[in-house]
Amino acid sequence: VYKTSVLVDVVNKKNPTPFADGDVIGMWGDSLTHGGNYAERIEEFYASKYPDMKIDIPKFGYSGDNTVDIINRIERDMKTRTDITRATILIGANDFALDPSKIGEGQETYTDRMNTIIKAFKDNGITDITLITPTPFDAVRSGNNLRAGLMEEFSYDLRKIASDNDC
Repeated sequence: VYKTSVLVDVVNKKNPTPFADGDVIGMWGDSLTHGGNYAERIEEFYASKYPDMKIDIPKFGYSGDNTVDIINRIERDMKTRTDITRATILIGANDFALDPSKIGEGQETYTDRMNTIIKAFKDNGITDITLITPTPFDAVRSGNNLRAGLMEEFSYDLRKIASDNDC
């Protein structure tokens, strides 16, 4: 039996606040933030719907990154842009993909690390944080049901992390 995770969505407060004029939204993540186009889609949406609104979206995503990488560079990232008012985090796919031998302990580690990242944002005055679930993992093509199942668990765990941290 093959399993494919399809739980990709924004995890946030029940009534998230739309971006406002002057917002600087720092986006942290992996290759999807680095080379993906979701930041550009947000910019295009706001430019087309609210042409007089100015928002800035600096991206702090690097291909191959995982939660450890973000923890190791988050202070440096925030020093490069001290004007960030909001943050998004899309990370998780590489947390278990890098070392399959640690797949059994990955879930707890992912949760702990996400909590550390959120705390770092809050410690730096960024309290409006949007968490985005990890992307789907195709178990059919990869033949790896274990990773697909773990990705799904990460997505469910992220909802609890968001709730626990008022994100």
